Amino acid sequence: MANLIGIYDDNHLLKEEIKIINKTSEDLPKIMQELLNKYNFSELAYANGPGSYMSLKIVYVFLSTIALVKNIPLKAISGFTFTKNNLIKANNNLYFTLADDKIKLIKNDNFKDEFFIPNEYNFKFLESNLPNYFLPAI
Repeated sequence: MANLIGIYDDNHLLKEEIKIINKTSEDLPKIMQELLNKYNFSELAYANGPGSYMSLKIVYVFLSTIALVKNIPLKAISGFTFTKNNLIKANNNLYFTLADDKIKLIKNDNFKDEFFIPNEYNFKFLESNLPNYFLPAI
């Protein structure tokens, strides 16, 4: 799965989605530096999960730092907003799915990543901007 970044102006997507193909910890700082040099952000938003614990932690800490330094809000959006098939990889052949407003784990052997960045910035923001780690510690 590639992480995606979208830039919006006046609630419309400015350009095609930007993909983070390598490790989030390697690509996110480089891409964000380029974007911060090019745009003045009035707010930041991210998919707070469920998903990779490490990626969620990295993105949350990174964007929280930028939001704090720039004095702009950081908002969270459910990761299911960006899925076409309502599945997010957990591990191996287990996937998160959203059913009746509850996150569940299901097995799926025919998964295909189908994430997208919507053309319009009209998201349902969550009350908390903290990462949604969902799975309990084992």
